[in-house]
Amino acid sequence: MKMSVLEVMLSVMLQELLLPLARYRRVTPGGVRIELHYTSQSLAEKRKVQTLTLEALKKALVNYTSTIQGQQGKRLWVTRNRSKEDREKIRALVSMKDYAKRYLDDNQIDLDWRGRLWLKGQQVLFWHVWKRPEEGAVMLTNASGDETGWWIDSVQFARVLGLPEERVRQELTD
Repeated sequence: MKMSVLEVMLSVMLQELLLPLARYRRVTPGGVRIELHYTSQSLAEKRKVQTLTLEALKKALVNYTSTIQGQQGKRLWVTRNRSKEDREKIRALVSMKDYAKRYLDDNQIDLDWRGRLWLKGQQVLFWHVWKRPEEGAVMLTNASGDETGWWIDSVQFARVLGLPEERVRQELTD
């Protein structure tokens, strides 16, 4: 197979390609993490390498679609960064899932990377656009401490986990 100059360049610059098998379960996103070896410390040169890599991947994946359950037929995408909203959504999902794992078995926890989390079959994570926060809602915050719009009903959350509501509220707001 004949390789283009770009493919040769990228094969030399590819430091690590992470494709963990666990990423293909329903509860985790399908994805690949690429770490590049840079030949220059210049930010402009690093950005150029990143852009060339993304363009090559987009071109290579243009005719591929997902085969992951629930995502079949969706076009694969390549991006450099996630949006602030995506990072906040992922933080809300992962942090609430990790909290629940302290009290529940993995088979009692399910999530959808579009922003839904179920504990024992009950949806417990909400976004203010989809559902208005109710009395007793705990608003989740980002790393800066600002509300993200993601929230849980502390009464429901505590009941599903078998914990006192005050304990859940205190632990989630500290």
